[in-house]
Amino acid sequence: AIALVTGSGSGIGRATARRLARDGATVAVNDIDEGLALESVRVIEQDGGRAGVMPGDVANDDGMRKIIDDVCASFGRLDILVNNAGIVEAGITPREVFPELEPARWLRVVDVNVRGVLFGTQHAIAAMRNSGGGVIINIASMAGIGVGPHPAPVYAASKAAVVRFTAALAPLGRRLNIRVNCICPDWVDTPMVQRTRAAVSAEEWRAIAPSVMTQPEEIADAVVTMITDDSLAGRVMLCVGPKPWPLMEPTKPPK
Repeated sequence: AIALVTGSGSGIGRATARRLARDGATVAVNDIDEGLALESVRVIEQDGGRAGVMPGDVANDDGMRKIIDDVCASFGRLDILVNNAGIVEAGITPREVFPELEPARWLRVVDVNVRGVLFGTQHAIAAMRNSGGGVIINIASMAGIGVGPHPAPVYAASKAAVVRFTAALAPLGRRLNIRVNCICPDWVDTPMVQRTRAAVSAEEWRAIAPSVMTQPEEIADAVVTMITDDSLAGRVMLCVGPKPWPLMEPTKPPK
């Protein structure tokens, strides 16, 4: 299989790319930081896997199209897309989030977390339908689930959009043999989360984060579960609490 993992220079993305490569996939490693992407490729090759770098900014339509075109040109097709690239507001202190954060900063969160997923999905579908189908896994967040407060509201809103977008695409499984599913991690021990931790006091951190965080490799395992289960289309896995992690139950609006 040929897989593209966006934002796979570190964290969940790198762990997912490594896991897919260990399972036999050829992995296209994407990151806006080409140096991090190259390091991920080196790690995969040290594991005995096959990988190549596909640098680019997922938040740009032309950029995302080129990334997927380059994957198809280099490897012949695209079977798996993991829309993993994501960012959070600068921090979670009051001066660094909406409404105090200037629009350019929070718009970048929307561009990467929402537009990037839509661009990636649209261009991946165009590639996958030419080769008979495929699987798209969107990495959202538990921040996008529920109705309670969250310290990074734009991030939470962006991830809620990804959850709803995924569920809305369930019919593609039947129509095009392209399954779109979603993973919602809770707090995961990644560089992005560690930057957030450094931006707040110890007391603030204890108030918002669990004492034990999920490891990126655990999320990578969940991604593989969603990829390999042919019965899942438009489903959302909630990666919180004891395993096995549950799927979110589909809901219908009241009549």
